[in-house]
Amino acid sequence: MNNSLQRYAPLITSLFTLIIYLLTMSRGIMPIDAGELATSQYTLGISHPSGYPLFNILGFLWSKIPIGTVIFRLNLLCAIWVALANFFLVKTAFLILKNAFVPKPPVKKPTTKNATNAPSPQPKSLMLELIASISGILVLAFCRTWWIQSAGVEVYSLHIALLAVFFFVFLKTYYKSTPTFKDWIICGIFLGLCFTNHLTSFLILPGVVVLYFMKMKFTGPAFKSGLVMAAAFTGIFLLLYGFMMIRAGASPKVNWGDPENMEYMKRHVSGWQFQTFMGDDKKSNDTISTFFSNLSNESMIFGIILMLAGMIYGFMKNAKMSVFWAFHFLSCLLFAAQYSIHDIENYFLLAYMSAAIFMVFGVYWLLTSIKSLQKNVKPAWAMLILPLVPLALYYPKVDQSKIHYVDQYSISALNSVEKDAIILSWEWDVFISPCLYHQFIDHQRPDVLIIDKELLRRSWYFKQVKVWDPGFATKVEKQSNEFNEAVIPFERKQKHDPNFIQGKFEALIGAILNEYKNRPVYVSSLILDANISRGVDVKLPPNTLLVPDAYFYRLVPADTSKYYPLTNPLEFDINFTPDSKEDKFQRQILNFSMSVLSSRVGYEMYFKKMEEARKIFQLIQSVAPETPVPEGLYEK
Repeated sequence: MNNSLQRYAPLITSLFTLIIYLLTMSRGIMPIDAGELATSQYTLGISHPSGYPLFNILGFLWSKIPIGTVIFRLNLLCAIWVALANFFLVKTAFLILKNAFVPKPPVKKPTTKNATNAPSPQPKSLMLELIASISGILVLAFCRTWWIQSAGVEVYSLHIALLAVFFFVFLKTYYKSTPTFKDWIICGIFLGLCFTNHLTSFLILPGVVVLYFMKMKFTGPAFKSGLVMAAAFTGIFLLLYGFMMIRAGASPKVNWGDPENMEYMKRHVSGWQFQTFMGDDKKSNDTISTFFSNLSNESMIFGIILMLAGMIYGFMKNAKMSVFWAFHFLSCLLFAAQYSIHDIENYFLLAYMSAAIFMVFGVYWLLTSIKSLQKNVKPAWAMLILPLVPLALYYPKVDQSKIHYVDQYSISALNSVEKDAIILSWEWDVFISPCLYHQFIDHQRPDVLIIDKELLRRSWYFKQVKVWDPGFATKVEKQSNEFNEAVIPFERKQKHDPNFIQGKFEALIGAILNEYKNRPVYVSSLILDANISRGVDVKLPPNTLLVPDAYFYRLVPADTSKYYPLTNPLEFDINFTPDSKEDKFQRQILNFSMSVLSSRVGYEMYFKKMEEARKIFQLIQSVAPETPVPEGLYEK
């Protein structure tokens, strides 16, 4: 019975978490990168740095299974990855406790010739070790930061799954008395797979190297085995990133960075574009305090207590293994502390994983301290109540199954513009990224060209625009080529003139806006507020003005006497959550939408279209009732 339970308990634990994850999983597109990542998976494209070739290949294959919508399939895959991580973490925790914390039974030497066949000591049941492993990892499984990885498309779901598999394979090899070359090759393969999904996998290298040489010592065989592991790692790394380079040459619909040659490949894989987010010392302390605050809240404070107890116990009982996990914990926190992005919680995942292992140690210390449990382990199963607390508390906060505001907003905004429109936008998280999915997978409004103003600063981006709309690209190709010639020295870290680059950038945007003469051109509210109003980057062509439409501002000739009705009947069918004002992405949508609609009310009033103005204002008040009534709106 005990052996069967040890064999199947990790699987049962993983399936339990998967069921919860499926209940809370999003059925649509989540904010930030989900739309872009889903599109690059389905079309086998190139995602934002570092490209994530393994993530895209596995997603591409999975997305062809006819289950629900494409986004449902890919969200489901991410839930499976997180459940798989839980499975291997339970096995890893149990493996550590069994080998590093359980004292080996003494072997009695025979005292007489007749005693040579004396029975061996009975092995320990290991039930306390199993209970500690399950309860500690389940606390992790229902911490919000970990749980939310299962809710929608993101690379971190596969990242934590691969790390969990690697740790299990590596530690299983570590605990072998005489590991073979085959064992180290397998370790190298899984390490390579980790790196071909997310390059922050390098954070595990210090701990892995230290533990490796603690076991193998600095000997000839140790260096040979290390070279074998390194060779397997290098082979996997080059194979998958080589495939990414080849695939970029085919110009897929999503080809971020266009890494078809070594120059662009190096910049893309290294994340050069995002290095501006690194090195903010002022935010380092804030980031670390955010981590401990999040972990404390999500694990209901007892997680922190168990983690600290587990660290103490671990260093007392097995310093090597504790050093191994402490390296991962610290390297993750120190790296995240240097990264200044709004979704920094995703960079805490390795630290969460390490903290969970220490929680397991803490639970084990607690259980083994209760002497009565040595004879009767049944009461110890009560420890499984522990993870039910964060499960109950965070279920409504993590549940994305009925939240569709990103889909609703992005589709409504996309459908609000005229046929063959050009939209200059900066709203990646809730509009540009989701629309990649709507246009290239669901084939909604493929006639519309959406241009990301900030990505336009990169020399590769216009080639992507050319794939989407060759006719338009031809019209502004001269300005695009001139800008690329100016910006490439900057990208190569060569001598360059920032003012000259900025001038060419503004000329390129001007050429894009000048297309209003040939087809409808719209700009987003963020472009108006952050750029046009301040005279930065974007300047309107001569003799033009902006007319507020439903979700954007339309560029039209400067004739203040001409009235422009709404392009399409106004639809604002967006279901915000009760805590919408606390959610930064819903706040973005509210701010973007209300800005344009409020301007539209003023526009209608200017042309004495009071009935239309009142209808729009009533819609505004249904969403933002605190909005003040414009003067004269209800006067006769």
